[in-house]
Amino acid sequence: MSAPADPRIFNPAPDEQGQEFSLFPLLPKELRLEIWLHAMRERRRFLQLRIDSRDNGQVAQDVQSDFATDERYWALVRGEKVHSKFLRVNQESRHEAQRYYRVHLPCIFTKRGNFSIVLKSQHMSAGKLYLNPEDDILYLEAGWPTRDTLINFLYHLKVRYDPRHIGIRNLALEHNFQMNTTELTTPGEFSELDIAERTAFGEVVSELNEVYFTSTPSAGRQVAGIMSGLATSEVFFNRSFPVFLNSSSFERHGRDPRPISHDLQRVLTGTFDGRDMVENWNRFLMAWNIAPLHTEYRFLLAYDPERTGFAKKTLTRKVAKNFIDEDEEQWRKTQDRFVGEQIEEDSKAKVQTAFGFWLFPLEALGPMHGVRRVKPILDMSAFWPELCVFSM
Repeated sequence: MSAPADPRIFNPAPDEQGQEFSLFPLLPKELRLEIWLHAMRERRRFLQLRIDSRDNGQVAQDVQSDFATDERYWALVRGEKVHSKFLRVNQESRHEAQRYYRVHLPCIFTKRGNFSIVLKSQHMSAGKLYLNPEDDILYLEAGWPTRDTLINFLYHLKVRYDPRHIGIRNLALEHNFQMNTTELTTPGEFSELDIAERTAFGEVVSELNEVYFTSTPSAGRQVAGIMSGLATSEVFFNRSFPVFLNSSSFERHGRDPRPISHDLQRVLTGTFDGRDMVENWNRFLMAWNIAPLHTEYRFLLAYDPERTGFAKKTLTRKVAKNFIDEDEEQWRKTQDRFVGEQIEEDSKAKVQTAFGFWLFPLEALGPMHGVRRVKPILDMSAFWPELCVFSM
């Protein structure tokens, strides 16, 4: 019998009732296939990739032989449990999963941690990432030069690896995209780029369904005034701030159902002004003369505990419980050090911790032409976010 669910964790516990349906194999095949498809569509994935130039990367020789020689990049996938579980249930589910996740992308799978420290043979292995361009979200970090990383990668994703020649429909951009933008908007930088690559790249961008401007600061849940390096004298614990741990499969819950109105009044949106990402993206579109057809934009926000040992751990309920325990202990120490006493809180009113991320409309960042801020703490209470939670 499993341990009781921790009431401090918002993410739903797996339903252990009705896990087995012994009559499933006796159902007509057409019905079984419909059930497999419905189950795969039920959850989306947030997949983190680093695209590095082959000239710059330090990829071990024993994994290089699995990749096409005319590609100018290495695609590294971060995290564990990135593959759909339907690839390993049985032969029928695997066959359907390989059809649904129709893009079979050669990649280098890294173990936990930052991309910058995994370029060693003991931390990587070659394999294939199975993607569904319509449902999966690709979070891309692109190295330099962009023509060999981002552009060449999206070209081959569309032309070579996707049988339907779509490539990607949902893109999440990391905050350093501005460095790619500088190169992407430099006149003459791509004058010698193959016309087929240039065309395919433009088509992929113009046909995106969703673009997420992503911010995952390693601060913001606990703020100790100016000692946190932030422009505030307040000491507070924003328990509503979702925590981004090592996982990929997630569920969208719509409007965050937790009582978060008070915490939304003071939200750290990052170490940079999120509007810069939007502005850089628009500059890139103008430089390439790209007019997106039906793209929706969101600001994705979550707390990343990269300064703790939890950044390297795969999300499980035990890991989530341990994170909350340490988070609460750190809050007690913060109060003793910076307040001198424990701030009185109603234990019943404490907001449950959600492991996942928020989605805000871009309007929540303020007027696009307003004064820029460093490490901005904003009142976002007028823009109640959508909550997405990871599976455990």
